[in-house]
Amino acid sequence: MTVSGPAGAAALGRELVARKAEVLAHLAVSRWDGPAAVRLMEAADAVVERHGCRGADPAIQAAAGRACEAYGRRDVDGLARACAEVAQLAAATDPSGWESGRQARRKSSPGDHGPSGRGGG
Repeated sequence: MTVSGPAGAAALGRELVARKAEVLAHLAVSRWDGPAAVRLMEAADAVVERHGCRGADPAIQAAAGRACEAYGRRDVDGLARACAEVAQLAAATDPSGWESGRQARRKSSPGDHGPSGRGGG
């Protein structure tokens, strides 16, 4: 579409307002990068594992659910916010006493190798 002069600009403005939802949907999809979104979710998951969380915390589950919903909508900003929240919650639920609690469980249960099964997760 070529716009020239004030009348053309006004017509373009009216057209954009009339098709606002379509324009916004197009802009949102055009920013979507599926592989980058997957890497973002994998990074959040790695933070959960690094802090020894098993995903049972209701707040972490809720944030992960928001990440999945944002992924389904192809909402880049929502996905980034939800993944950051997952990582923040995982770090917050890793109290300083957690590591010593895990060591105590290992002494009483030699088969327990932490959340990753590799001897220390």
